[in-house]
Amino acid sequence: MGGGDGERAPGAVRRWAAGWLVGCGAEGVVEDAVTVLTELVTNAWQAGADRIAVLVEADAGVGVVRVCVRDDAPGVPCRREPGPWDGRGRGLLMVEALAVRWGHHPLASEAGRPGKAVWADLAWGRDGA
Repeated sequence: MGGGDGERAPGAVRRWAAGWLVGCGAEGVVEDAVTVLTELVTNAWQAGADRIAVLVEADAGVGVVRVCVRDDAPGVPCRREPGPWDGRGRGLLMVEALAVRWGHHPLASEAGRPGKAVWADLAWGRDGA
């Protein structure tokens, strides 16, 4: 995904993930999952990723849905403490607030570029669904 595609990627990911989760019967986690995926995809794109892959695992454990974004951008996610007037830097704070746990790990390098996976586990049905 590159060029102008990056600007449309979060919307496409939201639609795909919402449809997939509803199809799995996980309606109760859709809003949190698409918010987290939007933040992770946006972070990857802003970090310079040329390739982004999104995974959603509805049976990651009892009551857990795992979302994951794999990319080839350099660096690792770093949670910031933005000031009240900062226009950016709140994405991982939202991920942290919505997820039971989240993290990242490196992936094998492709074509000399680094890679990583950033994942978040979300509670399935915490609102009774």
